[in-house]
Amino acid sequence: MKKLIVGLLAAALVAPTSAAQANTTQVAYDVSAYYRADLGYKVGWKTPADKTGISGYVVTAQPGGQTCSVTGSFARECTFTTKTLGFTNQYRFSVQTLKSGVSVATSGLSNAVSAVSIPQAPLVVTSEVQSSTSVTVAWVPNSNTGGAPLYGYKVTYWKSDAYGSPITSTRVDTVVTDTVTTLAVASGFMYVINVASCNIHGCSSADYWSYANTGATNVTLPKVISGGSASTTCFESIYDANIGEISNGSCGAVVADPNTYPVVDPSAANFKLVLATKFAQRATLSFGRSYSLATWKPIGISWFAHLRATSKSITLGFEATPYIWSNTPAVCEVVDKKVQLKSVGSCSITAYVDENGVFERSNNVTQVITITN
Repeated sequence: MKKLIVGLLAAALVAPTSAAQANTTQVAYDVSAYYRADLGYKVGWKTPADKTGISGYVVTAQPGGQTCSVTGSFARECTFTTKTLGFTNQYRFSVQTLKSGVSVATSGLSNAVSAVSIPQAPLVVTSEVQSSTSVTVAWVPNSNTGGAPLYGYKVTYWKSDAYGSPITSTRVDTVVTDTVTTLAVASGFMYVINVASCNIHGCSSADYWSYANTGATNVTLPKVISGGSASTTCFESIYDANIGEISNGSCGAVVADPNTYPVVDPSAANFKLVLATKFAQRATLSFGRSYSLATWKPIGISWFAHLRATSKSITLGFEATPYIWSNTPAVCEVVDKKVQLKSVGSCSITAYVDENGVFERSNNVTQVITITN
């Protein structure tokens, strides 16, 4: 250990161990990370107050050590593609400040992020009629939650037509947290049942239909791809593909072990990520140049499809709230998710997308559309 030497001469002689440790005034801070399938791993930071001589920044992923570089003292984000970092690891990121290509300061680590998506579907769904008005449904969840916590399982069931297909008008959806539930049904019908795993990014089912008959006689039992039919389903025995064989059930198959199931957190349905540093976003409108009043007045133009922004994801739509209005209400007006055409002329539309916990407020974007006869 070096001895502490008092005096101005000592201060001049004792050098720091590295430039990165010395330059505490040029450290990037509040490093934040966010993942979305269509955007990749985005890393943002707040730039140092002292930007003297800063030529750029290098972001390093941990683990792995992959880097992403940007130039300019005001640069404040860099993106790794999903191809670069993959889908399996959880990452944190640090940011080095560069002067003439040399690191002079290193930030602290960001929040941890993983590749996220909708979860994988339950592995198998079975059902058993308990009475003429009650059906119990059970399933084995997939261990892959999509990188985000499950908030529940969406059970969807319909009455069946004579050929085993769901009757759309009879659809019922319910979200439960357990892997077994009892449905209240009507007597004298065949029911089609489906179960999906759900996280904040969406719900996923693999169309592993189950069928329960509460007394219908005018239906044809559908064939099950794996063999057998709805009348020969073995309710008590479920193979657990998460961990393999556990024990044999009464039908000779393997029974699932609930201790291996992913944890379900109902509050995850309302999960909102709040980052120390938000990302910039840009909004654009992509309407055509002109629209015929005769053609489009009866149906309107969907602005929802034509307004784009960084925070508009493939699976969730707009993650932040969009705002859109007409500057020419005599020619056109915005009603719900459509632009309604009223008369021939120039229709001027302005929109922006608000901020949320990840993205800053977008720019205002305006487009003028010519409305013809």
